[in-house]
Amino acid sequence: DYETAEKEIKRLVKKSENPLHFQVDLGYVYELMGDEKKAAGQYEDIVKEMSGSDESVRATAAAFRRREKYDYAIKAFEEGRKKMRDPYAFLFDLAQLYEGTKAYGKMFDEYIRMVEINPYEFENVKEALQEAVMEDEPYDMFKKILLKKIQAEPDNLAYTDLLSWLFIQRKDFGAAFIQA
Repeated sequence: DYETAEKEIKRLVKKSENPLHFQVDLGYVYELMGDEKKAAGQYEDIVKEMSGSDESVRATAAAFRRREKYDYAIKAFEEGRKKMRDPYAFLFDLAQLYEGTKAYGKMFDEYIRMVEINPYEFENVKEALQEAVMEDEPYDMFKKILLKKIQAEPDNLAYTDLLSWLFIQRKDFGAAFIQA
């Protein structure tokens, strides 16, 4: 009974001090009703109305994740970056979501940015990438990205170290030795 569910969720949205999860649930009910346009409008409104605080952005993304709306969780983080005027906010969160949606190019960009702004994240980045680079497509993509970065910035040892590490993950010890 979708109409009853819609009425009940709308009542909860009005009654709740923190209606975010209920608002996402309302969009989900619209999807179940077959009204994709209304659901998308509901989700877009949630992202637009989100405040620019770290807490608000994370809560919004979590609400979308709970309903497996990963594209909207990504939109929440990207919009949060804009509202916070911080292009480095949510790097790790976005990288994980991009991996889950198989947007490997964007995932690699986020992880590389992490290493660029904080070299101490190097080990965390390698750990996070370990599983993804075992697949052929992400491996080839990351190798190309790193080779371009090395050509553009040959003095940046982080890229060289990442490429050596990448070769070692795939047991291409000859290439790792040459790179080292």
